Amino acid sequence: MLTLMLGLILTACGGGSTAQPEQNAGDLSSQQQAELVATALSAHQGGVEDDITTATQAATGHLQQQAQVSNASLGYEIFVNIDFYNEQDELQQAYDPDTSDRIDYQSLIQGQISNGTGFFSELRIENRSDFSVEDIMSRFVWINGSHTNHSSYRRTQLITNADVRFKLDSELILTDVAVDLDASDTFPESGTIEGSMSGLYERVAPTWQQTSQFNFHFIATYMGDNTAEIELGNGTIFIVRLDNGAVQNVE
Repeated sequence: MLTLMLGLILTACGGGSTAQPEQNAGDLSSQQQAELVATALSAHQGGVEDDITTATQAATGHLQQQAQVSNASLGYEIFVNIDFYNEQDELQQAYDPDTSDRIDYQSLIQGQISNGTGFFSELRIENRSDFSVEDIMSRFVWINGSHTNHSSYRRTQLITNADVRFKLDSELILTDVAVDLDASDTFPESGTIEGSMSGLYERVAPTWQQTSQFNFHFIATYMGDNTAEIELGNGTIFIVRLDNGAVQNVE
């Protein structure tokens, strides 16, 4: 998830490229919006695909846990909870390949992922996933639920000595996301994610200030071939690869 946060930061703030014209107080280009969405979806950047993979592993009995993991040196905690249910909607103590038909999957990563030194003087993150995975005795499982991300950072920019702040809020709603348990990967075959992203980017120096904001909606439709189609609120359509987050505009 730290990878996700860094990817979202770099995308929203212009990536790793050299100096660019400053954006006009807010609106990201369609390409930048699509890249933000791609980062939130892709496995390579630690997006929601990571949780889909974990939930699918749990649905096949390869992961059974109620866990809390802490890293005091970095200052974050990871919580995971998985509950199994039979066809009668009765809670089970553990996965049973003959009777388990649904799981409820919750995960939370939160904390201040910084010790106050290095690139970031402050980096905070809160990522939550809450999925219901159904029909786990069948070939296809169906995932419905939500994934949210609330992140922020602060740092001092070299050379300009500007105080840089970035804040991101995103919400993804998963609807009828189907994963083939017989496939060699866990990229969804179908289903949609409807989402929103908003954020604020500020650079404040002794003699100047830059502020950019963004707030947009999108719908991502899984195509069943390691890709998803992203339709932005302005009607622009992109294709994203779910493994590496590569984005292509659809003319």
